[in-house]
Amino acid sequence: MPEISPAQLAEEWSKEKLRSVYYLSGEETFLKKEAVSKLKERFKNNPFSISEHIVGKSDINEIILDINTPSLISDTRVIILHCVEKASKEEKEKIRESIKTPSASICVVLICDKKSDAKQEDAEKAVLEKQGAVVNFRPFNVSQSKAWIQDIIEKNGQTITSEALEFLVEISGTDAAVLKQETEKLLIYHSGRRKPVDARSVIESTSFSKEENPFELSKAIYGREKDKAVELVEKLLKEGFEPLRLLYNISSALEKIYKSKKLFQSGMSSQDIYFSIGVSRGYYGFIEQSSRRYSEEKLAKGLRRCLEAESMLKSSTDRNPGILLKQLVYEIFR
Repeated sequence: MPEISPAQLAEEWSKEKLRSVYYLSGEETFLKKEAVSKLKERFKNNPFSISEHIVGKSDINEIILDINTPSLISDTRVIILHCVEKASKEEKEKIRESIKTPSASICVVLICDKKSDAKQEDAEKAVLEKQGAVVNFRPFNVSQSKAWIQDIIEKNGQTITSEALEFLVEISGTDAAVLKQETEKLLIYHSGRRKPVDARSVIESTSFSKEENPFELSKAIYGREKDKAVELVEKLLKEGFEPLRLLYNISSALEKIYKSKKLFQSGMSSQDIYFSIGVSRGYYGFIEQSSRRYSEEKLAKGLRRCLEAESMLKSSTDRNPGILLKQLVYEIFR
């Protein structure tokens, strides 16, 4: 059961011959949807060669009939099954049996939107057999986010500075959907200019002033400037900045400091550390100084509190995000 990367999947799907089964899993749903959209685009002139079902809503017998019906008008017919994680045990068994000996003209794409791990259910593994492939759409880390943004910008005929990349990821987080939206806004804002996209363009395209940009919040965390951090949280929320993205700025800063501290203690060189945590040499200066201001215990506790705050923000509409984030900042600096 081979596992291929999303990039390898894109390359395969651009070619004539497809595998019999693909199992798309992982938390990064935006990239998964983009990949499937490109596959569907390939068949836009022949809608009879592609069909979609939502497992749990579509009749399982109709799904099986669709899988077992070979293509009569083209070399390949694609059946896309969404939400396979919601299938019952009986439905999984039927799907698995139906693709054990698939028609040479059939390609089944199974889409699972839960977090992937090494212990996927046997039923999900078995559907692949030897002819299939698993594609895990894992969340981006900082370095992958920067590379992805840079690729989008260069494909649009522009360039971007390393500092601007850092600002954009610092402001937007690593969620692919948000990064794509902010990158497209940036490209429109910077359109017609010959010089590379710089940090100022990033800040201005996100409608924040230099004094109130989210990067300043990270710097306040690095510098243990409690009052400034609280003030920035209040200002940015008033400006319409999403609470979860502000939380990402805080947790990302703490995570970089924590990783820097641990790697330094392991004997790693400064050059290897800033490469490992995905920042430039200049930006690493902030982080390296911060690692002296925080104890390892305080950083670990702060990261745990960030996870708790994230859970509260996602699960409750009754909580005041401003109060929750300010309480978090006070705890970090206590």
